[in-house]
Amino acid sequence: MNYETAVEQLLEHVRMYADLFFEEPTVYLKDRSRRSHLPLLIGSMLADNDGDLRRLLGLPSQGGSHQG
Repeated sequence: MNYETAVEQLLEHVRMYADLFFEEPTVYLKDRSRRSHLPLLIGSMLADNDGDLRRLLGLPSQGGSHQG
């Protein structure tokens, strides 16, 4: 798997986790460790595109440089 494929999968998984979290927020908010995910998940829901989500996660834009 190359870097870009891994990043694409990560973005997909973050969005899936956000969807699950907000389907039943009270379940997730009861868990102290998951409660801390809330700001990132709100940001992921507000990200209009992959570039926005990459910036939120501190990842370079597609085709950007990375340490590998």
